[in-house]
Amino acid sequence: MIVLTVLKIIGIVILCILALAILILLAVLFLPLRYKISGDYDSDTKDYHLNADINWCLGILKVYGNFDKENGLDYWAKFFGKKIFPKDEDGDDDFDESEYPELTEEYYDGGSDYGKEETIGQIEERKETAEKEETAEPEEKDSGEILEKAEEKEEKENEKEPDDKIKEEKKPAGNKLIKKIRGIFDKIKGIFENIRYKTESLCDKIKGIRDKIVHYKELLEDEETKRALAKAWGETKYFAVKIKPKKLSLKVRYGAGDPSDTGITYGKYAAIKPFIGKGVCMVPDFEKKIIHADLYMKGCLRLYVLLVIACRLYFDKRFMKVVKKFKR
Repeated sequence: MIVLTVLKIIGIVILCILALAILILLAVLFLPLRYKISGDYDSDTKDYHLNADINWCLGILKVYGNFDKENGLDYWAKFFGKKIFPKDEDGDDDFDESEYPELTEEYYDGGSDYGKEETIGQIEERKETAEKEETAEPEEKDSGEILEKAEEKEEKENEKEPDDKIKEEKKPAGNKLIKKIRGIFDKIKGIFENIRYKTESLCDKIKGIRDKIVHYKELLEDEETKRALAKAWGETKYFAVKIKPKKLSLKVRYGAGDPSDTGITYGKYAAIKPFIGKGVCMVPDFEKKIIHADLYMKGCLRLYVLLVIACRLYFDKRFMKVVKKFKR
């Protein structure tokens, strides 16, 4: 009976852990990852600013980034309010002096075991004695022996000098010239060999690049590759629809400096305005050259969308076959 009760408790604990894991997985996949992006630019002051804020699950995960002309790039990420990226490079404030008794005052005052064995004066005397022993000069040798050896060396050198001079005189001056010429030819030969090696290496690289271009060109012209690219493009459009901002506001004040050029640009904007929506607005300035833009957008993305796209592409045999060909 006790064994059954223990097994029942273990089973309940395992089920609770599995349920919690499934709940966390569902939260990660289906809770939206919300983002806000804002920025502005002014051509008169050459000033710009861009800000991005991403949060997930009521701020459990926060990612922030800011980029402007004055301060440059600043970013951080927090999880449950704790900064996880980038990590602060603080100094080692948790230094424990007790681990190093020789660095404490008690050591020098005789309060620790190290100080009780030797006092500071004894330590200094011992060091001075050791240094004197190391730097002490060796005992002086007998002066007579030194003089005898010096005389022997001089006699040997005097005996060798005439022989060396005779040998040098016997050597013809042409040998030195021949050696120099040979050295010059060897250097020239080495330079040409190095050039030949580099030329062959460059030719091999060019040949390899050419073969790759031919290979990829044949792949791109293949029907299977075209179908795979069409599949990838379809998934890209699906992702763009899911991640597009729910709210978008882009206001641009534009002037080319010439009224005719400004009018032509505004005419192009008017032609595409029905396709880009009401969030994008352009105001022409026919008097001066200026570009002033204000951007604000916000939206969300659920991570299950990425999982769906990855599964569709991975389980598509034709697509994976083309990917393997490109890897080769």
